[in-house]
Amino acid sequence: MDLSSQQSLLVGPVGWQQGFYDEDFPMLPGAGVDLIYQAPGEYSIRVVSGFLQYLCSSASTGRYMQVNLEDGKGNVMGKYFSFGQISANTLVEMTLATFTNSSAVAEGVYPQVAIPDMIIKPGWLLRFTALNRDNGDQWYSASLCVQKFYTNVQPPPLPNATTP
Repeated sequence: MDLSSQQSLLVGPVGWQQGFYDEDFPMLPGAGVDLIYQAPGEYSIRVVSGFLQYLCSSASTGRYMQVNLEDGKGNVMGKYFSFGQISANTLVEMTLATFTNSSAVAEGVYPQVAIPDMIIKPGWLLRFTALNRDNGDQWYSASLCVQKFYTNVQPPPLPNATTP
């Protein structure tokens, strides 16, 4: 079996097409609702890093940031937390990071959530939430750096690509 066409610096599972890095901006929901990022149907994805902002209302305290990995049927496959409480009336800046072994937060430091370095199948999703949230809390911004792998044997051409 010739795997020469599969080799790249962007290593992916054997038999998949070459992966590429991309940035994704999940759609921001209304107040009091979870932020959801779903792997698009034509790709399996690997989240490399992320930056999210969450605006906490002044009504309640004791929030904790949480990221759930769910399959396409709503089953939770993993839960990843930040440690330390988030104050009321605050703009929280949360960072997602792979290659860390624990989540951390300290006074004056923004929460970091350690996520596993894994491939997420098409249709699976990441659900971002705050435990003990208030109905007035709202996601303010979200950006993810992802590595995408085509799930088809023959990928569609990249945007603006030309064929020799």
